[in-house]
Formats: sequence, C-alpha cells, structure tokens
Amino acid sequence: MDINDRLQIVKRLLKKYHPDLCPNPTLVDEYTAVSRRLLKVKEELEEEERGSRTEKSALGKNDNKADQAYHCYKLGVQSLRVVHPGRFYETSSVGAQTRIGSEAQAKVVLEILSAIEESIFFFTQVLQCFPESAWSSDSREKLLLLAKLKRRYKEYRPSDDGRVLDMEEFMSRNGVRMV
Repeated sequence: MDINDRLQIVKRLLKKYHPDLCPNPTLVDEYTAVSRRLLKVKEELEEEERGSRTEKSALGKNDNKADQAYHCYKLGVQSLRVVHPGRFYETSSVGAQTRIGSEAQAKVVLEILSAIEESIFFFTQVLQCFPESAWSSDSREKLLLLAKLKRRYKEYRPSDDGRVLDMEEFMSRNGVRMV
C-alpha cells in the first residue's frame, strides 16, 4: 500500500470520527488519534516528495530558514489545537452539553497544560531563531494568548456538578460567537 492510499484511508477515518458528523461523543479520542496519524502520513508524503536528504537541521526538515521558521510555527499551531474548552463537555444527541467527571477534567487540564507548554516552546523558537520571519509577529501574539490560557488552566478546579448546558449557554460561557 503506497502513501497516497494510506492518506485516503486516514482521511476517510477522519470524516467518520469527526465530532460534528459522528453522533457518538465518546469517539473524540478516536478522532484525535486519527488526526495525529494524518499529520504523520502527510509529513511522510512531504518528505517522500522532497526526496531523502542526507542532512537535516535540528529545527526543520531542511536547511532553508523560511521553511524552518514555518515548521516551528506549524508545530506550535498543531499543539495549540488541543487547547479547547469544549473538551470539558460531552455532547448529547440533542446538542446539550454535559460536563465530564472531575477525574476526566483533571486529565484534560494536564493535557491542555502540556500542549500549552509545547506550543510556547515552538513559538519561542520562531522568535529566537527566526525573528525576521513572516511567522514571528503571529508567534508573538500567540505567546501572549498562551500566557493567559496557561494562567486560566492552572487555576481551573475540576467539579462534579453534572450540570447540563444548552448550546447557547455553552457558547457564551466559553466565549464562542456564531458568525
């Protein structure tokens, strides 16, 4: 099976397990695992298309500074995708949001804090190693956002209130606006 076939299979699985399309909220972990696999397959495909290189730099897949800056920036954005308040809720078939249990909340907080630290590392690399890159301005803004998020999640205390929120209350509580 070649890499393009694997890419198609992973894309089909992504569609199958996507939270907006899959009615089973417990499959969010499956979606996350498939998403990670897709990124890995895409990286393999990109490397195959570029051809094998004998020397790889510490920060990127090649020696071009613009590509290295983008690679660091992209890794920071990928880590940042884990940080989402919706991870503290399960969605029912009618769209109601129920807070997950306190143990699961504690696990989510640790995962989010880890992802924040990882994102901070990559965005800081962009600023320190490639201050003139096209990605440095956005990296600076993301670092400010990450500092706020880090404080917020460090102060987060899991609760077992089991409260059910409707979609509007969930969106307003988490600062989500419909466009």
